[in-house]
Amino acid sequence: NISCSIGIALYPEHGEDEQTLMKHADAAMYQAKNEGLNRIKLFSAEIG
Repeated sequence: NISCSIGIALYPEHGEDEQTLMKHADAAMYQAKNEGLNRIKLFSAEIG
């Protein structure tokens, strides 16, 4: 079986440079993983 957890960060709402966007997308992805398999999570202030 294959599972997928996806974290999403939007420009410019969640960051204005690549490093910040990747950091926030990564945080959202780990939150998705913590919630279970096959999840998609949009970054929010509560996550990061």
